[in-house]
This record gives sequence, structure tokens and C-alpha cells, in this order.
Amino acid sequence: MTWVSEIFRLYLVNITVNIVKSKFFHSMLGWGISLAILAYLFSVLDWRIVIEELSHLNYLYLIPITIAFFGNFALRAVRWRYLLPEGQNLSFSLLFDSLMIGNLATFILPLRAGEFI
Repeated sequence: MTWVSEIFRLYLVNITVNIVKSKFFHSMLGWGISLAILAYLFSVLDWRIVIEELSHLNYLYLIPITIAFFGNFALRAVRWRYLLPEGQNLSFSLLFDSLMIGNLATFILPLRAGEFI
């Protein structure tokens, strides 16, 4: 192997390592895996059975579930008010909205990226 080909090989290895370490690569890899799994699940899903099962649900259970869901975030917002330094007087609605936005991003983005929003 000549020295030119060795330099070229090392250059390619360096580029490959940098790409694999990049946040963009990890994000795209996460999106790709998530989309591939969703595509597979939607392709094997029998939609008639799903619709039939949804028609048998008792939707009254959604009321306490919804109250518990939003109550959980309300308590988290109050907790954040106590955890933040004394000088910061953030409103409950700002804290609650911030938690809801972060939670939505966590559900949508791969690799729990919403934790950083």
C-alpha cells in the first residue's frame, strides 16, 4: 500500500468516525428506526379488528384517566416551582405549559429528545 492510499484511507476513516459521532446521524438513525418500526406495525395491523375493538370501549374511563394525566402535570409544575431558585417567580401556567410541550416532544421525537426541550 502506498503512502497516498494510506492517507486517503485514514481520511475516510476519520470522516466516517465523525459522521457516526454526530448528533445529526444519531437523530436520523433514531427517526429511521422509529419510522421503520411504525411502517412494519401499520402493515401487519388488521384495521377491521382495531375499529371493532374501539367500538366496544367504555369511554367513561377516559374521564378519570384524563384528570389523572393532567393532574400529574399540575403537580409536577408545582414541584418545579419549589425546585427553582428563590428569585425566579415563574407562573404556574408557564411551568405547566413547559412540561406539556416537553412531554409532547418526548412522545413525538425519537430517543427521548423531548427531555432536552
